Amino acid sequence: MLLGITMCKEDIRLSSTLGSTVFPKERREEIVRIIDTNGHATVGSLAEHFGVSVDSIRKDLSILARGGLCRREYGGAFRVDHAGAAALTMPQ
Repeated sequence: MLLGITMCKEDIRLSSTLGSTVFPKERREEIVRIIDTNGHATVGSLAEHFGVSVDSIRKDLSILARGGLCRREYGGAFRVDHAGAAALTMPQ
């Protein structure tokens, strides 16, 4: 409880669809879903969707790219072929 206001996890999820703050981990999970569904996403569109700065989205995309969950490109990110990526990293 902060300043007399209580929020539950469902409230935070609901507010994320309205552009308010959401936990970074949940935001990154949703970013992966968006990229997997659409094939790509721009930094600007993600920042607007989540109501956060473009710097926050750039950081999220960098973290996701390091984890192999997207391919980072100028201005956004693209879906990676998870099966192909797994095949490349499998030991011989």
